[in-house]
Amino acid sequence: PTAFTLSHINTAYTWLCKSRRRFPANADIWHLRFHWNTERARILRSLHAGTYRFQPLSLVSRADGSQVAVWSSADALVIKCLTLYLENVLPVSRWCEHLRGHGGGRASVRQTHARLLSGRYPFVFRTDIRGYYARISKTLLYEQLCRYVSSPVLRDLLCQFLHYSVEDGGEFHTPLRGIPRGSALSPLLAAFHLTETDNVFSRNRHMTYARYMDDFLILGGI
Repeated sequence: PTAFTLSHINTAYTWLCKSRRRFPANADIWHLRFHWNTERARILRSLHAGTYRFQPLSLVSRADGSQVAVWSSADALVIKCLTLYLENVLPVSRWCEHLRGHGGGRASVRQTHARLLSGRYPFVFRTDIRGYYARISKTLLYEQLCRYVSSPVLRDLLCQFLHYSVEDGGEFHTPLRGIPRGSALSPLLAAFHLTETDNVFSRNRHMTYARYMDDFLILGGI
């Protein structure tokens, strides 16, 4: 069996209904909600049996003409369950401030402003990783995850997630590098992937370090 419980499923379902409450009438979220009792049992059975398979993401057009890749509602639910479980398993540095419980953007700005006003940090260095999500090595990230996740079922789900495909008019594209954006799991994996980097910088006593996703801020003292 997997580590997923009925509580995970129900919490993920509440989140999914809220996040997709404004989806159009023909979206699959309404089918999932109408048949929820049946679908919940089906999803749990397949998860426990290790047979759950993610579908390719679908390209959906927005009102402004742009397109966004969207997981099916059932897949988004399972990914949220995976996120709820991994939040208590994966080590994430407290210096990574974009995650819930780590302060967030506003708190990070307040702290940085106070440090700059203190006069203790005359040197400021800010940088980022260009196209961070799209450049993540799937192999390296999977190896990192396997250090903390031993369940074959969970490893299979993570492997499927990392090797995602996008379908557009019958054509399928599977990126060789990178992880998908716009899922509940992506911010957690993006934070976890650079934890070793966070630890190295945070041990330096002569500077203050913070990271917000792929944005790095280093304040150096004299």
